[in-house]
Amino acid sequence: MKAIRRCMAWASLAALWLGLLAGGAAAAPSLTLSPGWGPPTLSLTVKGSGFPANTVAELYFDFLSLALAATDGAGAFTRTVKVPSGALPGLHWITAYVRATGVGAQRGFTVRTSWRQFHSVAQHTGWNPFENIIYPSTVPNLDL
Repeated sequence: MKAIRRCMAWASLAALWLGLLAGGAAAAPSLTLSPGWGPPTLSLTVKGSGFPANTVAELYFDFLSLALAATDGAGAFTRTVKVPSGALPGLHWITAYVRATGVGAQRGFTVRTSWRQFHSVAQHTGWNPFENIIYPSTVPNLDL
C-alpha cells in the first residue's frame, strides 16, 4: 500500500514538474458572459481564457453552432454572438470547444423575457417582441 501511495505521489510530482518545464501550469479554460441573462436576439459577449494559444474555438448555444473564435497567443478570445431568436425561456449552455485538442468550457446563460413595466412598454400595449412560444396551434390552450 505504501508503495502504491509513493508511486502516486511521484507521478503527481512528475506531472507538476513537467508542467512547469513546459511553461507553467496551464489554467483550466473558462468562459465569461456579458450579460449573464437576457431575451432572444440579444447580442452576447463571450470571453474565453485558458484555451490553447493561436487556435480556433467553436461557440455553441446548447447544440447550435453560433460562431468561431480565434484565440490569441495567451489562449484568450472575445467574440460577440446573438442569442438565437427561437431560444425558449430558461437555462441554456454556451460552450467553447477546440476540436483539435478536445479542450472546452461552458457557462450557463438564462433566457428571460421579463417585462420591465406593466404591459412591457410605456404605451402599455403588451407587445412582446420576443414571443416565441405562442403559435396558432397553442392559442386554444391559453387561459385568462
